[in-house]
Formats: sequence, structure tokens, C-alpha cells
Amino acid sequence: MKKLMSFMLAVIMLLTLAACGGNGGQTANATQEPTAIPTQENKIVELTPDNIEDYLAIKFSFTKPESIVVLGVNCGDKSEMTTSMYSTRAGSFDGVEIKMEITSNSYWKVSGETSWEIEFRLPANGEYEHIQDIYGSVLSSSPKAENFSYRFISVTGSFIPIN
Repeated sequence: MKKLMSFMLAVIMLLTLAACGGNGGQTANATQEPTAIPTQENKIVELTPDNIEDYLAIKFSFTKPESIVVLGVNCGDKSEMTTSMYSTRAGSFDGVEIKMEITSNSYWKVSGETSWEIEFRLPANGEYEHIQDIYGSVLSSSPKAENFSYRFISVTGSFIPIN
């Protein structure tokens, strides 16, 4: 009985190995066309000042203003303005360079000007922060995002979406 059982197990193992191995009698075709790998070339979006906001969101935030006191006299306020950007779509940015103008429609200024430019190269993930000091007069209220506007002067590079 043990010999019969051993023989049956051996036959089953041989059949299992035979079923799993080999290529079913077919030979590999050396001239077979390679499978085409889909490319994203036709999906690349060239970015411009007109379409950049379809792919990038912008947010302004501020630190609490601190008084600038010189010889006991309040000369105005200073705050840090952070311009944050992040991608709004799945994908990556390639070689994106942005030049933008920020304008204050309040008492807050940079180097005495109500408009200033920032220029930067956007990383592939689209996350970027620009921090700078802004100065307000004694009459200034706390800076708020609605007191600042921006426009894109130039945008070069591309966005590569992910399906």
C-alpha cells in the first residue's frame, strides 16, 4: 500500500512539473515586434502665463506684524510674506521658470515699492515657497491676502500629467 501511494505521488509530481515547465512546444520568435511602450510626449503641456494657474495654485500668508521702533519712535511695521505654490494636478513640472509681479493695494511695501517681481525655477513636484519681508506704515493694518494681487510676467517649461 505504501509503495502504491508513493508511486501515485511521484506520478502526480511529475505531471505537475511537466504542466508548469516548458513553453507548450512553441519556439520563441526572434523576429517578434517589441511591445510598444506608451509615451507621454503627446500629453506634455507647454506652460504659459495664460494656463499656469490650471496646474498651479498660489497662496499668500503672513506673520503677525512687529513694530519697528527706533529711539522709542514707532517707524512702522514689518511682517514676513510667504508666497506658496503647489500643484493642482497629478504630474510633474519640467524646466519651469516663472517670473511674476506681486502688487500691494494697501500700505504694505517691499523696498518702498508697492509692486515687486520674484523669479524662480519651480521644482518637479510644484511645491515652492518664497519668503520676504514687507513693511507697512504706522497706519497699516495687518496684511491680508486680499490686499495683494499678482500676475505672471513669463512662464516657460512644461507639465507632464500622470494618468
